[in-house]
Amino acid sequence: MQFTEQERKEFKALVFPHLGALHRVAIRLTGDHGEGEELVAETILKACENFRKLRDRARVKQWLLRILSNTFVSQCRAERRHQETQYEEETEDGGDFSLYDQLTQSFLYLWGNPEREVVNKLMDEDIQRAIA
Repeated sequence: MQFTEQERKEFKALVFPHLGALHRVAIRLTGDHGEGEELVAETILKACENFRKLRDRARVKQWLLRILSNTFVSQCRAERRHQETQYEEETEDGGDFSLYDQLTQSFLYLWGNPEREVVNKLMDEDIQRAIA
């Protein structure tokens, strides 16, 4: 959005005094200084884009805080959607996730592995002989 010189001066005069308050709220919401700064930057960008829609110049602080909180909520929702769609996982060896492999490993663990049972039985027999 292109500001006229008058709009630019008015925007600066109205918005800049509230940057400290916006930053404090953003840090409290995000819990991180860097993320708070990014949230404030995004808020100022949206305020710039919508400055001509602001009707009550006396309520600019409330307007900015509303933009900040809406932006934060939108980012949280987008992050949650992104996390929910990440269903492809990698196994420890870096290969692709296989439900079949995971299930067979789980069942083998629960039901026992025949090779493992033979080795365990031989070890048990050796231990029993050593104790006797």
